[in-house]
Amino acid sequence: VLKSGNVYEGYFVDGMMHGKGKYTWRDGTVYQGDFVRNKLEGVGRYVWPDGSTYQGQVRGGLRDGQGAYYNPNVPCLYNGQWRRGKRHGMGKLQYDEKNSSFYNGEWQDGFRHGRGFIRYPS
Repeated sequence: VLKSGNVYEGYFVDGMMHGKGKYTWRDGTVYQGDFVRNKLEGVGRYVWPDGSTYQGQVRGGLRDGQGAYYNPNVPCLYNGQWRRGKRHGMGKLQYDEKNSSFYNGEWQDGFRHGRGFIRYPS
């Protein structure tokens, strides 16, 4: 248990979180995956208290690279590229579990931007 009340279980190198591990914040958010010199870095999985999840590449604790985010409360699923925690690059956002409503295309800083295809049920 850390001074902050958060909990880390995993490997250490030179006193730092390094390798595979699990970090749990006091609010119930959990990250399980790769750590590099105390940073959440590599590939991992986040689970938030509301049940939403992210599985994919992480850099500096943020979604960065290829990954999938799912929120069961909306429900929505985004599978694609991320940069600094925002949708960026190519990706598909499904607005329902049936995949009858979605956007598939380019994103920039979290917004649809560029070429893409959108579909809504009639």
